[in-house]
Amino acid sequence: IVSHCGDLLLGSSTASGLSPMDVAQMLRALSRARTEGGEHVVQLLVCRLLEESSAFSSTDLLVAIHAAVSIHCEHGPGAGVPENLYSSTLSLLVEELSAGRLR
Repeated sequence: IVSHCGDLLLGSSTASGLSPMDVAQMLRALSRARTEGGEHVVQLLVCRLLEESSAFSSTDLLVAIHAAVSIHCEHGPGAGVPENLYSSTLSLLVEELSAGRLR
């Protein structure tokens, strides 16, 4: 499943076959169960979150941010959420909270 998700994310289509809910749920699943070779997919999912955050519902956005932060904090930057993406994810959270989108 993780490999297939990575293939979808690398596809040429801008929608890449995964909805924002799919991205949030995949990050959530990967935060709970580390998968061999899943680091690249995690990184692609977090990049998608950061690039298309406005397409996420408030619930999916919160789930995805929480998962990305959990992966970084529990498994370290080598688990697919390096320091730069971690910082960008926290900045996104602050922006969304300040804008009142997440309540």
